[in-house]
Amino acid sequence: MSPILTVLLLGSAAFCLLALAGYARSMVSPEALAGAAARSAAEYEALQGARRAVRWAFVVRAGLGILLLRMEWAQFISPDADFYAIAAQELAEVMESSPEGYWLLFSIPTGQGRFQAVNAIVHSLLGSAGVVMVLLAAAVGAWTVLLAARIANRLAGEQAATRVAWLVALFPSLVLWSSLDLRDPFIILAITGAVWATIELKEQLTLSRVLQLLAWLAMIGFLRDYMFVIVAAGVPIAFLLSAPRHVMRNSALAAVIVGAMVFGVQQTGIADFAQQEVSLKDLHTLRQGFTWGANSAYLKDADISTVEGLRAFLPLALIYFLFAPFPWMATGGLQLLTAPEMVFWYLMVPYIWVGGRLTWREHRAGLCVLLAVTFLITFTYALISGNIGTAYRHRAQILPLLLVLAGIGWAHMKARKAAAE
Repeated sequence: MSPILTVLLLGSAAFCLLALAGYARSMVSPEALAGAAARSAAEYEALQGARRAVRWAFVVRAGLGILLLRMEWAQFISPDADFYAIAAQELAEVMESSPEGYWLLFSIPTGQGRFQAVNAIVHSLLGSAGVVMVLLAAAVGAWTVLLAARIANRLAGEQAATRVAWLVALFPSLVLWSSLDLRDPFIILAITGAVWATIELKEQLTLSRVLQLLAWLAMIGFLRDYMFVIVAAGVPIAFLLSAPRHVMRNSALAAVIVGAMVFGVQQTGIADFAQQEVSLKDLHTLRQGFTWGANSAYLKDADISTVEGLRAFLPLALIYFLFAPFPWMATGGLQLLTAPEMVFWYLMVPYIWVGGRLTWREHRAGLCVLLAVTFLITFTYALISGNIGTAYRHRAQILPLLLVLAGIGWAHMKARKAAAE
């Protein structure tokens, strides 16, 4: 281990001990335990309406997923789903032909390969991975609904939580990607879970909450290594931006999290990716790869290999990432099918703004967590997305977080309207 990393880890450990020493008494006191139990009971009652949305989320996703699987339409919507099914069968045959084949799963260096390995294990155990993985994706999508509702309840209360739960449960693109054998629903869940765990950790430092956050980050790293770096960067940023009166605690937690992440990056396969130097020219080449051969490619001639080009490109790139496909520019049947969703999404934008302003006044620390992760993901994908299909699919990773703000704003506007009447 390098001297710099050793110093960082020791410093993080020292900060952690100081923070724990300062807060240990309050965390284990009877008053604190009673308060935690009361909060849990109150949250359980507040999420009664959201639980109905969770059940419907699973039913809708599972039903759609099985329909797409039986009708063999999944490959037309996302070729990756068909690719995972074929790769699972081939990997399972390798595993079954030789006991050593199982050890190959632990040497796969990419998130895509690891997800193939998960499919292969399911295929090897049950003979087919299709229906099982679809049901698992549906369950994961329903879990995302619950986590989004818990975030909204923590930030704005019961009415907002219920509205957010239904938004996330029935939003078309979230339903679609959680109905297929893809990495996407698991990554969406892990991102939402990381935000929830960070909000929890900011409110009270406990070992279980630290481990919960690291578990969500590990899940992201397992499935998509570069997304691990993006989300992990947002966590310490959120700690440092909010609650200035707790500078010592926030600095301690940020140092601990950074130290744990650096250690994980150094000790896992993610290190190979994280240690690469990425230049603007590399980003330009990566983005061009998404435009080649794509009928829905946009801004094909954009050059982001220079700072000037990047500055000119970014505003339009953000618009495309956040709001494409535009219904009036639809070029195919799949884009036409998204038109109702996109119109509804545009109508949600004012509510997102209202929800953001309200949360800034009432729960600024939680908003900082949500926005730090959302902004980093948004700017990253805006830079590299080169076609509408990719942008539409990647945007789903931030939709639960933005719909939290939309639901808060919607509930607030409805309550204000009812009060005026």
